[in-house]
Amino acid sequence: MSINYKIALSAIFIVLVSVLSLGLILKSSIGKAAGEALIQEQQLKLSALRDARKEHLNDYFSFIKGQVVTYSNNRMIINAMKDFSSAFKTYTAEAGLAADYNTVKNSVHGYYTNEFFEKYKDENPGTTQSASKYYSGLGKETLYLQYAYISNNPSPLGSKDVLDNADLSYKYNQLHAKYHPHIRKFLHEFGYYDIFLVDPDTGHIIYSVFKELDYATSLNNGPYSASGIAEAFRHANGANQEDYVYLTDFAPYEPSYNGQASFIASPIYDSGKKIGVLIFQMPIDRMESLMSDNMRWKEHGLGDTGETYLVGQNLLMRVKLHNGSNFTTYGKLSD
Repeated sequence: MSINYKIALSAIFIVLVSVLSLGLILKSSIGKAAGEALIQEQQLKLSALRDARKEHLNDYFSFIKGQVVTYSNNRMIINAMKDFSSAFKTYTAEAGLAADYNTVKNSVHGYYTNEFFEKYKDENPGTTQSASKYYSGLGKETLYLQYAYISNNPSPLGSKDVLDNADLSYKYNQLHAKYHPHIRKFLHEFGYYDIFLVDPDTGHIIYSVFKELDYATSLNNGPYSASGIAEAFRHANGANQEDYVYLTDFAPYEPSYNGQASFIASPIYDSGKKIGVLIFQMPIDRMESLMSDNMRWKEHGLGDTGETYLVGQNLLMRVKLHNGSNFTTYGKLSD
């Protein structure tokens, strides 16, 4: 599905719901005609507000589309893609000379079981998942890099991006120290949740800013090969146009504690040859701000609740805002 079509679907089907209690009261107290006129006036205001939200969301998605295409053609990103691809392939051999493999496995397993999964259970009460689902089947290259940048990273959970390098004696870590501060700055400047570089052949995420559990896994056959990020990768990787962009719908994403996530991807080319894929994990808080006009729903006649819905053409609700809180759910509105 083309990005322009997806953007149109996301933006056109916006439903702004407001309880018109004042109009109903007046309808019964001052007469049917006056009440209906007031209701019609409020409906026109809501329609205008809906159209404004649609335009804002269209502009925002167009901006992100332009960013991912421009950044995938940025010389620093092109160089980073080439350098990381080469260093990723040799990292296991380099790290294996210094780090005991059993130590690495035990450290990564402990992180999954204790730090990650404890927070996952807090975010998903009553979950029937187990930590082994995410850990089993990881290859050596994934374990060594997750050890260096996740489980052995001194930064706390949620702040793994603070580490610029794990050990400068390794080529990959030297490159990480070179490129990571610049990509991280871009992420913070524009409010993205994460940024990924993916190898076009193996599907390995050879770099990410925040180093969640998807880091260093393969999107071809790894634990998240059926997720939204893998969908975005496959479409961008299969494209033959340098300016191709693919945007996924919002869906639960397990490495982000099953929170709602959307991904936008574009291929990376160097001198006409595809060398990788750039992926942004979309920031849902920016969409919330646009839909609620920075939580100023009451000023626009949406009452105290300010309920706002973003709905797709298939009648599935993407985002629901209520008093400024995000409750993203799925299910047909007619249900």
